[in-house]
Amino acid sequence: MSVWKDYYEILGVSPDASQEEIKKAYKDNVFIYHPDRMTEVPDSASQRAEEKMKEINQAYAVLRDKQKRQRYYSEWLRQKGGTVSSQQQGDYTVSKPKPVVDPPVVRLTNITPNIMEFGSFIIRNEGGPYSEINVSNPKTWVELVDYASLTDSDRLPLEVRIKAEGKDWGKTYSEVIKVALDNEETQVKVELQTKPEPVKRRTYSVKWFAVLVGIVSVVLAIVMLINSLKPQKTDEPTNTKTVNQTLTDIKETGSVDEHLKTKVVTRKTEATIVESHGLEWSRTFGGSKDDWTTSVQQTTDGGYILAGWTKSYGVGGNDAWLIKTNAMGVEQWSQTFGGSYNDWVESIQQTIDGGYILAGYTNSYGTGSSDAWLIKTDAMGVEQWSQTFGGSDNDGVESIQQTIDGGYILAGHTWSYGAGGYDTWLIKTNAMGIEQWSQTFGGAKKDGANSVQQTTDGGYILAGYTNSYGTGSSDAWLIKTNAMGIEQWSQTFGGYHDDWIKSVQQTIDGGYILAGYTVSYGVGNGDAWLIKTNAMGVEQWSQTFGGSFSYDNTCSVQQTTDGGYILTGYAGFYGAGNDNAWLIKTNAMGVEQWSQTFGGSYNDWTISVQQTTDGGYILAGGTKSYGAGGKDAWLIKVRH
Repeated sequence: MSVWKDYYEILGVSPDASQEEIKKAYKDNVFIYHPDRMTEVPDSASQRAEEKMKEINQAYAVLRDKQKRQRYYSEWLRQKGGTVSSQQQGDYTVSKPKPVVDPPVVRLTNITPNIMEFGSFIIRNEGGPYSEINVSNPKTWVELVDYASLTDSDRLPLEVRIKAEGKDWGKTYSEVIKVALDNEETQVKVELQTKPEPVKRRTYSVKWFAVLVGIVSVVLAIVMLINSLKPQKTDEPTNTKTVNQTLTDIKETGSVDEHLKTKVVTRKTEATIVESHGLEWSRTFGGSKDDWTTSVQQTTDGGYILAGWTKSYGVGGNDAWLIKTNAMGVEQWSQTFGGSYNDWVESIQQTIDGGYILAGYTNSYGTGSSDAWLIKTDAMGVEQWSQTFGGSDNDGVESIQQTIDGGYILAGHTWSYGAGGYDTWLIKTNAMGIEQWSQTFGGAKKDGANSVQQTTDGGYILAGYTNSYGTGSSDAWLIKTNAMGIEQWSQTFGGYHDDWIKSVQQTIDGGYILAGYTVSYGVGNGDAWLIKTNAMGVEQWSQTFGGSFSYDNTCSVQQTTDGGYILTGYAGFYGAGNDNAWLIKTNAMGVEQWSQTFGGSYNDWTISVQQTTDGGYILAGGTKSYGAGGKDAWLIKVRH
């Protein structure tokens, strides 16, 4: 690697020297160091003079050429940490830098509140050389994604990524980000517009419902009384039992008339159906700040393990968070992981040794702005080892599973590798988290994976989204690989709008069940989406769930023991709040059998679901209606 040299210093001239001054300085140096003048000096001195002469020739070759000199001057400023002003440089003028942003306005529209959205803009320079780039970081509702990685040595054009999150329905947010090259400044405006508040269906209070039930009961009682006063038909069987006779039979024989028995059993069954699938218990976890769970699993002892992130505990902005509860959801212990910056966990699984494997993102460790992060703990949540994966850019994983060889398979996205803005990313490690291989999938645009599972043939199934392929701006994407992560086939699903998959599982027939979100299909602004495919990923059927004016989503799916499916997410049209946690049970064809919402007056979500050993369901997510903080981690147990 070549070493940068100060050609102005070598020739002994200033950066604003004229061409004539540079030429004279060159001749003076040649007169002193030319080899012909070194015949009577020691060999060591002659050798040093020869090296000096080479540097003089290199310096003069650059500084005598106007174009080469201007390019060198820009690099010289960076090396010296100086600033640029318009000045005369010999026979030409070095102009000031002129920062230009493209686009000048970043618009993020139709955004769901409390859902993070990403955007970007490009910085270009249409003026002279610069030595420093400075981009303001508002840290309000909008923030630079890779602010910490911006350095003076960044080259233009430079893509700067931003993240933004609106808190309220139907609101427009505006913020200005300032961009400066040395003392020359421009700005880019960021606008975020959230979706209009969904129209809620009209509800009636419990009081009026009770009044209505009372009126109906009185009417039915009057009708029954009138019917009882009617005379019996003459052709009625003569052996019809009276009520007194029936009661006498019951007392004497202990048996009940079969007709009455059937009625009793039927009513009992109806009562059981009404009471089934109801809330068994729920628990919240967290402090005075925002806390969240993204994944839950029932453990071998009948309890539960939850993972997510916390702002209330730990040492950083967000810390990865692990919580273990007993079978009633009572916390037994918890652990936090992370450094000074934001770190969080997206997926967890109990491992064959009784410990836990966690996967997510870290901004505190690794080499990039954010890196994929893998943590292994023992049965008490104490870290045994951790690994990071990624390059100099933003990388992360959304899903993890232990593989049959004792290692791990991870899926997510990467900005550092692949062909596009970011690409779908699959990583295989051994039992100690050491990478064995990785693969990227995608085109020129943004593609990513949200879920991965090892298949019965030893390969892997990935599900997520693609902006590079398909028919819409974003399509659901299903990829099947062999055991080495080599793609065997892929399928896209969706229409002309945004559609994506959050969860995938191989079904007992060898096919796949997918759950996510669709704007292209259904009746609402966005509907929950369930897709069943065969073993080659060809769609067999699909179903949508949701209201007419709402944004409804599913985040997790699992095949149940009866061959049907259980889904969870959040519903904007049903329930009491803006968003309510939502649980849907379907039959084997995806036809809804029942659904339940959970929540209060504010936004509440469930992100992960699993059928429990007692036939019920465990759900995890976050709530703004209950608990101690702005958002609290939320665990819900639903009876069978």
